[in-house]
Amino acid sequence: MRPRRIKMAVSVMGFTTPIAEASITSFAKLAEVKDYIDRVCPVCATIPKWEGRYVCQNCKENLLKVARESNLPLTESEAEDKATYTHWSKLRECVKGTTREIKRLALRQKGEDILAKIYRMPLEKFRHFADATVSEYGLTVKDSTSGKNIKKLLIAVRKLGQVIILTWNDEYEQRIALLTISESDRIVIREIMPLNLGEIEETLRVSLTDVSEAEVTEAEQFIKTLPEATEETLKVQDWRTETIPQVVSTEKAKVQDLEQILATIPPAK
Repeated sequence: MRPRRIKMAVSVMGFTTPIAEASITSFAKLAEVKDYIDRVCPVCATIPKWEGRYVCQNCKENLLKVARESNLPLTESEAEDKATYTHWSKLRECVKGTTREIKRLALRQKGEDILAKIYRMPLEKFRHFADATVSEYGLTVKDSTSGKNIKKLLIAVRKLGQVIILTWNDEYEQRIALLTISESDRIVIREIMPLNLGEIEETLRVSLTDVSEAEVTEAEQFIKTLPEATEETLKVQDWRTETIPQVVSTEKAKVQDLEQILATIPPAK
């Protein structure tokens, strides 16, 4: 979603009452490696020119010069072909403005198990850091022991004020994610931006640890003025619905219930 200003409003019995105005903005942007590297010719280390393919003008001119000095038959087209690279992966990557080469070392071999290390951090400490979401995934388990241990972690999230952090290696990059629960009680893995790779923007933060009873009462009265959402509230009606068929309904969605898995554990003797 692009940054934009919105007015939050309540619609009741045909009357619309604005209650707040705010700006929607990305609160963090993942720094892109391409902005900090140069892709250079692997032969002469100059930056090639993009012409539907990468052409190193320096190598091309050097090839033509050597051919002329040695009386070798070499056309300009042939020299260009010899100084051409069809894909960026055939170039050398260097730190921008330098000749220091970047090597993408494999952190995990293909086919190797992904080992996610588990950490905990008190919520009060974690809230001082940025946790911008990169992507979010659902989670399923295959056995009751895994389910039992994951439930312990989620109890720590909901009841003990802990943030559960997972880290693992993909083939070339490290990932950081939170194990948490969505508003619909789905267990989710929420990948977040690494602190040292995120460009943080200014956004609102709130602490509700010192909320007074009067504020709670006021919030309760305010919430009662809002219309109650239905299933239709969670659906859109725009051009996409004319194109994309309804693949799955809420009733047919396959949801794996952790309690059902834990019920398969034999009772303790």
